[in-house]
Amino acid sequence: MAIIREPAEKDLMHITKYAVENTWISIDSSEPEGAERLRKRKEWAADHLFNEHSDQRLLVAEEGDRTVGYVYGETAEEDGRTVGKVKEIYVDEFYRREGVGSELIQSMFKWMRDKDVDTIENMNPSDDERAQGFLNSIGFSPDGIFSPDGKRDV
Repeated sequence: MAIIREPAEKDLMHITKYAVENTWISIDSSEPEGAERLRKRKEWAADHLFNEHSDQRLLVAEEGDRTVGYVYGETAEEDGRTVGKVKEIYVDEFYRREGVGSELIQSMFKWMRDKDVDTIENMNPSDDERAQGFLNSIGFSPDGIFSPDGKRDV
């Protein structure tokens, strides 16, 4: 069982590696902007590790003394409603299908519910069948709205 916690300085290397791996999947190696996108991902990891914005949250999963994944989410006001947005989730391949992703998502949902969100959206849709299966299993509909009971609410 993973421990889900706030990030610490020791997580920077792992979060950077995972953020780059998460992006690398969608980069075409012939794309000239690829190197720039990877550089920006490294900066993203450093910027978000100790983010103190009250509407943004990065949580990490730890097994033993190793960081094995992260989830990043935000809340925003849209049309008079508070919307929670799961922007990214990544679990080290070795730790997938062990419940780590579910623990990360549940911790993010708790944070969002504490922020009184009206709805939760997945902002990182995937064409990967396994990833889509995971998202469906935790309650996201194909259009990216969290709907555990089909009612489209939190």
